[in-house]
Amino acid sequence: MFATITILKAMSDENRVRILMALRGKELCVCTLTELLDLAPSTTSKHLSILKQARLIESVKDGKFVYYRLVQPDSPSYALAKPALEWLESALENSPQVQTDAGLLQEIIERGEQAGPEYAAVSRDHKLYRHVPGIHAIGDFGEK
Repeated sequence: MFATITILKAMSDENRVRILMALRGKELCVCTLTELLDLAPSTTSKHLSILKQARLIESVKDGKFVYYRLVQPDSPSYALAKPALEWLESALENSPQVQTDAGLLQEIIERGEQAGPEYAAVSRDHKLYRHVPGIHAIGDFGEK
């Protein structure tokens, strides 16, 4: 029962729901999510931490970058997370906010592709994502 309540609490915040919807089918860097949500990096990190504690998302470190994705089928927590994530996606499939976020996310990715290597990093699926200069991973907010 505790795990279910933790999932429900994690899904009770609009920004965390927006993160979950943005991560459908893709991995994103914290920097991309920060830009999408238009929040301070520390606030985005806190939301990601709550979602990770609820075992709705997982992180993958690739060099100096951390990418987030929805929990995968090989994860022990997948059986509990899957129905919650499916319900969320079904409930919000026509949400104007989710549609706006999808368009904005595409713009962020395209700007990153055009910006070049100094502002973009190649994701694990070989796509470029825009990064806020100097921010490379959760907890890494200093100059590089």
